Amino acid sequence: MTRKFFREKWEPYFSSFTDNELFALKFMVSEMHRKATWFTNVGRIIDAWVVVQRKDQVAEAEQLVEEAAAEQQEHAVH
Repeated sequence: MTRKFFREKWEPYFSSFTDNELFALKFMVSEMHRKATWFTNVGRIIDAWVVVQRKDQVAEAEQLVEEAAAEQQEHAVH
C-alpha cells in the first residue's frame, strides 16, 4: 500500500479525530504491540466482522428466496 493510497483512503476518517484521540489510538496500538496482543485483538475483530457479513448475506439470500417464491406464485397457472 502506497502512502498516497493510504492517505486517500484513510485521511477522511482519521481527520475526524482530535489530536488527543489520535494520541490515545497510537498509544493503545503501541501497547498492544508491546504486550504482543495486537494480533489476538485484530483477529477477534476480523472474526466478528466476518460473522456480521455472513449474517447479512444469509438475510439477503433468504429475502431473495422469499421474493422468488412470491414471484412464482404470482405467475403460476391455476
